[in-house]
Amino acid sequence: MNAHYLFPGVTLAAIAAELARELDARLRLYPRRVESGRMTEDERDRELAMCRAWAGDVALIVRMRESAAENWRRFLVGLPEQPLPRPAHTFTWHQRRHALDRELGLRHRFYPEWIGNGRLAKADADRRIACLEALAAIYDDGFDWRASNGLPPSFKAWNAAPDVKQANREWDQHIAAVLERRAPAKQEEMVL
Repeated sequence: MNAHYLFPGVTLAAIAAELARELDARLRLYPRRVESGRMTEDERDRELAMCRAWAGDVALIVRMRESAAENWRRFLVGLPEQPLPRPAHTFTWHQRRHALDRELGLRHRFYPEWIGNGRLAKADADRRIACLEALAAIYDDGFDWRASNGLPPSFKAWNAAPDVKQANREWDQHIAAVLERRAPAKQEEMVL
């Protein structure tokens, strides 16, 4: 099952495997960093929890996609759809997305050196980065997105309350920024 249309070669299973590999690497590295004073125990715990949160989100995305067909069948026979639980962690969408950007920044910074000294194969580096970029794209498309007031966007609110309108405005700003990052060309540049 492809993770995102912008990353046709990346599956949700590949993202889950990359996150498992990343968690294992952190579990091996962080004790030495704490011991040497380069990381506090709170930082270690937060970074490990963040990696687990990403993995939990991917597992939930898999469940959501698998349940879509079942919910369609339930709809056809007049049964209510089975709601899925919210993510089990306490990190906000913004915290998870920011941490993902930070991790991608570290990879873009260090991987070229690791490739150059033979510590990492270029194909492996490219695959690892693509997995996290695909997860970032899923978040950007709105998975578990919440406005600053904690509400998701509402696409059916005609006479919405002010807090819903605020969430919708924030969503509109978010998605406009995402689309600008994905296709930054201006309309004038597209004219032949």
